[in-house]
Amino acid sequence: MREPLPVPFQPIVFAEALYNPQNHFNLSTGIFTCTIPGVYNFGFDIELFQGSVNVGLMRNSIEIRDKQA
Repeated sequence: MREPLPVPFQPIVFAEALYNPQNHFNLSTGIFTCTIPGVYNFGFDIELFQGSVNVGLMRNSIEIRDKQA
């Protein structure tokens, strides 16, 4: 990330994606859109200097996984 964290409950917009060949993850909005049904695996790690953050993975606006740092 190159920008400050967004306000709570808003997508985090990252500067780059490590793997996104079909461009289903929109880097400008931080939202992944599933256009091909299947099983998807998402992973994320958090590191924050002098603070704390809670990040959640959402599906259709419902949190399905969270992580605190």
